[in-house]
Amino acid sequence: MLGRGYNLHYNNEAGYENRFHATLNCCEFVAWLIIFAKETLGVVNIMVKPAGLGWVVALGLLFVAYAVLLLYFPYYSLVRGLSLVIVAALAWKGQVAGGILAGFAMATLFLVDAFVSFSFHGTNLQEVFASYVILPAIGYLIGRLRYREIQLQLMLRRLQSAYAATVAMHSQTKLEDILQSITRIAAEDFDYGNASIFMKDHQGNFNLLSSAGHLADLPSGYVIKSGEGILGWVAEHRKPAIVSDVSKEPRYIPAVKGAKSQITIPLIIAEEVEGMLNIESEKLAAFSLEDQKALLALAEQAAVAIEKAKVLANTQYLAITDDLTGLYNHRFFKQKIREEITRARRFGSELTLLMLDMDDFKKINDTCGHPAGDRVLKEVAAIIRNTVRETDIPFRYGGEEFSVLLPQTGSQGAMEVAERLRQAIEAFSFPCSAGIVIQTTVSIGIATFPNDAANWSELVTIADSAMYRAKLEGKNTTCRETPLT
Repeated sequence: MLGRGYNLHYNNEAGYENRFHATLNCCEFVAWLIIFAKETLGVVNIMVKPAGLGWVVALGLLFVAYAVLLLYFPYYSLVRGLSLVIVAALAWKGQVAGGILAGFAMATLFLVDAFVSFSFHGTNLQEVFASYVILPAIGYLIGRLRYREIQLQLMLRRLQSAYAATVAMHSQTKLEDILQSITRIAAEDFDYGNASIFMKDHQGNFNLLSSAGHLADLPSGYVIKSGEGILGWVAEHRKPAIVSDVSKEPRYIPAVKGAKSQITIPLIIAEEVEGMLNIESEKLAAFSLEDQKALLALAEQAAVAIEKAKVLANTQYLAITDDLTGLYNHRFFKQKIREEITRARRFGSELTLLMLDMDDFKKINDTCGHPAGDRVLKEVAAIIRNTVRETDIPFRYGGEEFSVLLPQTGSQGAMEVAERLRQAIEAFSFPCSAGIVIQTTVSIGIATFPNDAANWSELVTIADSAMYRAKLEGKNTTCRETPLT
């Protein structure tokens, strides 16, 4: 084409030959004009529209033109038409594999066209070489540049998403909110569709704590045991894993219906693998090293945010927890009783307070020493924790006193809970030093909002008074300041 130039003049003497070359060169000129406009001026952004309408129309027109040419020179024009289609495909995709295949096709067409040109048209080697070597090479280079441009645009978009993710994650303090942000960003902003986060428990198993896409269909409490699946391999080797075809991976544990590929990234916190970012796709070989780099950057920021949330949660927990018994402390008791009174008043429900005091605790300290007394307090706290209901909230009120809040519980239900506690503590034996076995008891006072008190301070005063009345009545008993009706 370059050797002949764009000769659009029709010569009556040449007739068939010049008409053929004029039409062919015109079609080639239009094709390259479209390629130039698309790639240089960005008429069609193939990252958004891989097969835009402009390309479909352009190629359609080319095929029509070549169909017309077939009426004049069937064999020669078919060869030339195939060459243009291949050049256009190279410019469009810019893929290495496509370029290699097209290269073999070009070589074959070069030999055929060279034979036809030399035998029937007197075309010299430079013209054929220009059409089959230089032009395809230019088209391929244009395509490769465009392909790299698309990759850079995609990388830029993911970096922007990663930055937004970092800001969003570090602005949150609750672990569940951070995990949900990570999966949402991976599924939506990074456009991976199916994302999940597994966190390691004390047994080394990985528990599903957050998910998005089809992975959100997994049941609550979904667990992958230590060492199992792709997650187990990633945890052991402390590095990402890309599985292009899960049907060929024996370690794959099915999670997403129709999933064909998977990438798993470790969440490393304080040099330990504490969790996994898991992405699955319905496409084969959906993940590349570029995807791995992007997800590693996201995982690194996620690990920092998770560690920060855990430290904050632990600090908050220590601030409201009694060091000795592990129960909530008096400071949190005052906060929680206000909240529960407000909730009970809003919903018109009852709230009962139990006040417990260990009987003759001073004798335990005097007989066995204070360390033994501390062990007894810890044992009593454990009995209280294991005996009350899940909705009940136990506290160490101070010294040898304990308290329990019973939401949505009236006097009769509270009396049953109190008696169960009293009997459990009475039945337990505490071994002491020098072969001494201690058996302790508790006196319990009960007060209920709103029947016995109008606010939280009155509720505490009345329950405390009932507890002291239980002491006066002989200890190891449960009392209410107001008799049951």
